[in-house]
Amino acid sequence: MWPPGVQNFLVNTGQRKGGLCFQFAERLLWRISAQNWNTVEFHWAESFERTASEHNVIVVTAKGQNFYQGIILDNWRYGGRLVWGPLLEDPHYQWHENKGQFQKVVDRRPRPTPSVTPTSSGTPAVAE
Repeated sequence: MWPPGVQNFLVNTGQRKGGLCFQFAERLLWRISAQNWNTVEFHWAESFERTASEHNVIVVTAKGQNFYQGIILDNWRYGGRLVWGPLLEDPHYQWHENKGQFQKVVDRRPRPTPSVTPTSSGTPAVAE
């Protein structure tokens, strides 16, 4: 939905189930953190915290690299199209890391469910 503020209005008035920036960031973090990464780390970033303009994204850095040297991954800003670039060069926001929120989101990541495949008898079989 463009502009993003319209999406927020629809969610906040109950006309849509979800689609706020933190929900986009959560799902992106869940997806990418499920992979086995050896050379990069992910971070939760916030700008304009606790205001109507609050925005949340994921930041990726090399392992051990300073958060402020990272790259933002923002899959909400342009209606689901990924925006990425150097964190310090983002002209619209002033990003800050929130390690506590990062851990909360990772801890809430849904666990994979076994896939169900039909058998010749018609009874579902659970794939392991």
